[in-house]
Amino acid sequence: MTGVVPPNEVLTVDRLRLDYPLPRASLFAAPRAVRAVSDVSFAISRGRTLGLVGESGCGKTSIAKMVMAIEKPTQGNIRILGRDIHRMSPRELLGFRRHFQMVFQDPYGSLNPRHTVGRIVGEPARNSDAETRARVAAALEAVGLKAGDTAKYPHQFSGGQRQRIAIARALVTRPDLVVADEPVSALDLSVQAQVLNLLRDLRETLGLTYLFISHDLAVVEYLCEDIVVMFAGRIVERGSARAVLTAPAHPYTAALRDAMPRIDRAGTRRSRVRPAADKADAAIAMSPGCPYAPRCKRAIARCTAEMPELRPVAPDREAACHVA
Repeated sequence: MTGVVPPNEVLTVDRLRLDYPLPRASLFAAPRAVRAVSDVSFAISRGRTLGLVGESGCGKTSIAKMVMAIEKPTQGNIRILGRDIHRMSPRELLGFRRHFQMVFQDPYGSLNPRHTVGRIVGEPARNSDAETRARVAAALEAVGLKAGDTAKYPHQFSGGQRQRIAIARALVTRPDLVVADEPVSALDLSVQAQVLNLLRDLRETLGLTYLFISHDLAVVEYLCEDIVVMFAGRIVERGSARAVLTAPAHPYTAALRDAMPRIDRAGTRRSRVRPAADKADAAIAMSPGCPYAPRCKRAIARCTAEMPELRPVAPDREAACHVA
């Protein structure tokens, strides 16, 4: 790709669907599957951060796995720098992976305890020894660690430092896209702030593009310019993070925002509302209408009979809601 100007859109996800097969009820029964992701589309422009939010089980991590070519979509395509990663040969994909890297949720489980920091961070580089050492040193210094830390092991670092090592590993190939899957959820609040500030600074200095996956809207509000809200494998709202979180168009987005912890006068973190109780999964899955309708206080008869499509509700804003 030398001499080719990369497209403005670093990541393009188009009508993505993912079905997981279920065991057959009997030898002669028809194949069954559960749909984890349904008709998901979005794009991220160079230098921007898109927050993918929603509760556990909504399909966020499944999308991350497909973007990283760990899972293959049942339908749709994923293009990074204009190239469909799921149409590449294994050899071609291996070489192309330098353009996209991932930071995992668990800073303890994602680092091999038997390897030194130098080996962990240098693993994705696959360059000559001298060049790899130089890149590892530069990546560690970029995340606020020392080049001399390469001889140490993960157990010699705190949780926040381990996540910095994981970020350095993602940076060593100088990628265009970084997929961060709940990168601060396992950290203490003070350490979360340090890692978030680091991610923000790296975006400014290195021109990184992030797909940032989280269930915490406060974190997304701080780091992301754009937001995609998911529920039950579908996008229910997308647009600029500030507009979506200031005035949510979809009732589910409003419920997520209202559940964000707030500081009361006594100095205690509280949620303004209690989370809605889950309805039976079978009822949601079998409903022909909006999957959020069983929870929604604004639901009308049309909501249970017809699946809403994403439609514009304001400039640069879309929502999948009949009453938005």
